[in-house]
Amino acid sequence: AWRGSALPEAFPSSLGTGAQMTTFYGQLNPDQLSRWQHWFRLYRELELSNGEYLNLYDIAFDNPEIHVIRKGRELFYGIFAALWASNRPIELRGLDPAATYRVTDFASGRELGEVSGAKPVFLAGFKNSLLLRLSPIGGQGKGTQ
Repeated sequence: AWRGSALPEAFPSSLGTGAQMTTFYGQLNPDQLSRWQHWFRLYRELELSNGEYLNLYDIAFDNPEIHVIRKGRELFYGIFAALWASNRPIELRGLDPAATYRVTDFASGRELGEVSGAKPVFLAGFKNSLLLRLSPIGGQGKGTQ
């Protein structure tokens, strides 16, 4: 069992909202230590807590719950729902309408395709969380101003 002063395995929600991650875990088994190292490596590499939080969604009324952090020309989306079907669209607000973006699940590193800023809708099913990194393709994309 996870022991400490934080929620057990709350890593996706911390990273996906741009929070500063800290833990006080002790005596982790090898599986827990591996997961801890994975999430903190991502935290240190991406430094999303140093990004700009864009207030593009109303977390009380928009579904799924979405948080967006801008770092340079890239946008990072922390998307949360108990269960989201793959045929339900996710509106990705904040994209440059003149750009096309590469979409990556930044928790796993998996490439998920592309999305046009002119039609910023993405289809993906997930349980609990989906962490997306949108990178403008080529010289396109100025980001939001």
